[in-house]
Amino acid sequence: MTTPKDKIPLYIANDLEELNKRAEDNPSLQKAKLSTCSQITHIIDATWAEAKKAEATNDEERAYILYMRLFACFTALKQAKDVANNQVNRTD
Repeated sequence: MTTPKDKIPLYIANDLEELNKRAEDNPSLQKAKLSTCSQITHIIDATWAEAKKAEATNDEERAYILYMRLFACFTALKQAKDVANNQVNRTD
C-alpha cells in the first residue's frame, strides 16, 4: 500500500482531460490502427510492461496514460485487418 509521501507529485497534466489527451496522442496507437494482430500484440506487451513499471514506482499519471493506451490498443486489436477478415470468413 502506498502512502501519500510515496506517491510522485503530479507533473504531466493539470486535470483528467489533459491526461486523456496525452493518452490519445501517441504515434504507436496510430500505427496500431493500421497493423496486424501480431504487431498490435507486440505494442500491447511493451505498453503493459511500461504501465506496470510506472505503477510500481508510484507514478500514477504515467501509469494512467499507459493503461488508457492499452485500452485503445485492445480496440485496435478487435479492428485489426487479419481479425476482421477472420471473422468475415468464419463459418459456423
